[in-house]
Amino acid sequence: MEKRVNLKKQEVLKYKCRICGYIYDLTKGDEKRAVMPETPFEKLPDSWRCPVCFYPKSHFYQVKDGHRKEI
Repeated sequence: MEKRVNLKKQEVLKYKCRICGYIYDLTKGDEKRAVMPETPFEKLPDSWRCPVCFYPKSHFYQVKDGHRKEI
């Protein structure tokens, strides 16, 4: 008997800068700041800043499929 397993595509959250619109995508990381791909936003050091406008992490919010996700 064949067994079927449905796997849901895992949701990849991105974080968008409120100031300039830069989107941190964990699948890409941040090459400018030597952040490896697959590094979750929550694991970024507190000293990490937006690579475009240099605002801190506190100026980012979660987005899903390009839309704001309430947290």
